[in-house]
Amino acid sequence: MKKLISWNKNKHGQQVIQWSYKKSSIGYCLIAWVEEGVCSLSLHPLKSHKAEALADLKNRFAGMQLTENNDIPFWVDVEKFLKGKGSSKTIPLVLKGTDFQRNVWRALNKVPASKTTSYKDLAEAVGSPKAYRAVGSAVGANPIGVLIPCHRVLRSDKGIGGFRWGLDAKRKLLQMEGISYY
Repeated sequence: MKKLISWNKNKHGQQVIQWSYKKSSIGYCLIAWVEEGVCSLSLHPLKSHKAEALADLKNRFAGMQLTENNDIPFWVDVEKFLKGKGSSKTIPLVLKGTDFQRNVWRALNKVPASKTTSYKDLAEAVGSPKAYRAVGSAVGANPIGVLIPCHRVLRSDKGIGGFRWGLDAKRKLLQMEGISYY
């Protein structure tokens, strides 16, 4: 996974993010990127959720210029990954978050396909073994759904737990990877 990279700026000094709302093999995705890589990927079951998805993107990247662009440079690799036929390691990721959040997301990115982890294990992996809640908050704030595999986090009892984009999406992702849960 790439380190946090500086954002590009337009001629007015604003930070620029391109985005597209696109149908994928697992539903609709709002994908956003800068020149260096993907900075956001959110999942939505319906085409009609576009306005809500865009409002969330605007909120998370307040003050940045957002430009719609349906020519997504990373889409072929993203779609291969969403179909279970590729690796997220071929997709450059640009992380925007606190140091702690980025550490949790890096640890998540090390969880192999078809495997799971727990909040406890993630807390230990980032060197904060008692910070389960902080780890849970960082997992929930993951801006790059699926590519940073927050869907692979289960409760310690192997219960499905929650998912920012809904339990139906999480179940579908876990089933695609052949992961059992309770």
